[in-house]
Amino acid sequence: MSGTSDGRAPVDPVATEAGRLLCAGTYLDPAYRDRVIEELYVHEERFPPPSYGFDASRVLAHALRALRTRCCTAPDRASGSRCRTTGSSVRPRAGPR
Repeated sequence: MSGTSDGRAPVDPVATEAGRLLCAGTYLDPAYRDRVIEELYVHEERFPPPSYGFDASRVLAHALRALRTRCCTAPDRASGSRCRTTGSSVRPRAGPR
Protein backbone atom coordinates (compact mmCIF):
# COMPACT_ATOMS: atom_id res chain seq x y z
CA MET A 1 0.00 0.00 0.00
CA SER A 2 1.50 3.33 -1.02
CA GLY A 3 -0.41 5.75 1.21
CA THR A 4 -2.60 6.16 4.24
CA SER A 5 -6.31 5.32 4.42
CA ASP A 6 -7.23 8.91 3.54
CA GLY A 7 -5.00 8.98 0.45
CA ARG A 8 -2.10 10.99 1.88
CA ALA A 9 1.47 9.81 1.49
CA PRO A 10 3.01 8.34 4.67
CA VAL A 11 5.32 10.66 6.61
CA ASP A 12 8.84 9.59 7.43
CA PRO A 13 8.98 9.03 11.24
CA VAL A 14 12.15 11.13 11.42
CA ALA A 15 10.33 14.20 10.08
CA THR A 16 7.21 14.20 12.27
CA GLU A 17 6.21 16.96 14.65
CA ALA A 18 5.62 14.37 17.38
CA GLY A 19 9.19 13.08 17.03
CA ARG A 20 10.61 16.58 17.13
CA LEU A 21 8.70 17.41 20.32
CA LEU A 22 9.60 14.13 22.01
CA CYS A 23 13.29 14.72 21.24
CA ALA A 24 13.11 18.28 22.55
CA GLY A 25 11.42 17.05 25.72
CA THR A 26 14.46 14.99 26.67
CA TYR A 27 16.45 18.22 27.08
CA LEU A 28 13.71 20.07 28.95
CA ASP A 29 12.41 17.51 31.45
CA PRO A 30 14.95 15.40 33.40
CA ALA A 31 12.27 13.03 34.71
CA TYR A 32 11.03 12.35 31.16
CA ARG A 33 14.63 11.91 29.93
CA ASP A 34 15.37 9.39 32.69
CA ARG A 35 12.16 7.49 31.96
CA VAL A 36 12.97 7.26 28.23
CA ILE A 37 16.43 5.90 29.03
CA GLU A 38 15.06 3.48 31.60
CA GLU A 39 12.34 2.11 29.33
CA LEU A 40 14.31 1.90 26.07
CA TYR A 41 17.92 1.36 27.19
CA VAL A 42 18.30 0.01 30.72
CA HIS A 43 15.79 -2.85 30.54
CA GLU A 44 17.53 -5.02 27.95
CA GLU A 45 15.25 -7.96 28.69
CA ARG A 46 12.23 -6.13 27.24
CA PHE A 47 11.55 -5.27 23.64
CA PRO A 48 10.03 -1.81 23.12
CA PRO A 49 6.69 -1.72 21.33
CA PRO A 50 6.55 -0.37 17.78
CA SER A 51 6.54 3.41 17.65
CA TYR A 52 4.12 4.65 15.03
CA GLY A 53 4.54 8.25 13.94
CA PHE A 54 7.92 8.89 15.54
CA ASP A 55 11.37 7.32 15.66
CA ALA A 56 11.93 5.91 19.17
CA SER A 57 15.63 5.30 18.51
CA ARG A 58 16.09 8.98 17.70
CA VAL A 59 14.30 9.98 20.92
CA LEU A 60 16.57 7.60 22.86
CA ALA A 61 19.66 9.06 21.17
CA HIS A 62 18.60 12.56 22.19
CA ALA A 63 17.87 11.38 25.74
CA LEU A 64 21.36 9.90 26.06
CA ARG A 65 22.88 13.05 24.60
CA ALA A 66 20.89 15.20 27.03
CA LEU A 67 22.15 13.05 29.90
CA ARG A 68 25.78 13.38 28.73
CA THR A 69 25.35 17.13 28.23
CA ARG A 70 23.93 17.49 31.73
CA CYS A 71 26.73 15.37 33.14
CA CYS A 72 29.45 17.45 31.47
CA THR A 73 28.02 20.91 32.10
CA ALA A 74 26.35 20.80 35.52
CA PRO A 75 28.55 22.39 38.21
CA ASP A 76 29.30 20.42 41.35
CA ARG A 77 27.80 22.41 44.22
CA ALA A 78 30.39 21.29 46.78
CA SER A 79 33.60 21.99 44.88
CA GLY A 80 32.43 24.33 42.13
CA SER A 81 33.98 22.03 39.51
CA ARG A 82 32.25 20.09 36.76
CA CYS A 83 30.28 17.08 37.93
CA ARG A 84 31.05 13.52 36.93
CA THR A 85 27.60 12.07 37.57
CA THR A 86 24.12 13.41 37.13
CA GLY A 87 22.77 12.43 40.50
CA SER A 88 19.76 10.92 38.74
CA SER A 89 18.60 7.36 39.24
CA VAL A 90 19.61 6.44 35.69
CA ARG A 91 23.22 6.35 34.62
CA PRO A 92 24.65 5.37 31.23
CA ARG A 93 25.81 1.78 31.15
CA ALA A 94 29.32 0.87 30.12
CA GLY A 95 29.97 0.25 26.45
CA PRO A 96 30.93 -3.07 24.89
CA ARG A 97 34.08 -4.68 26.19
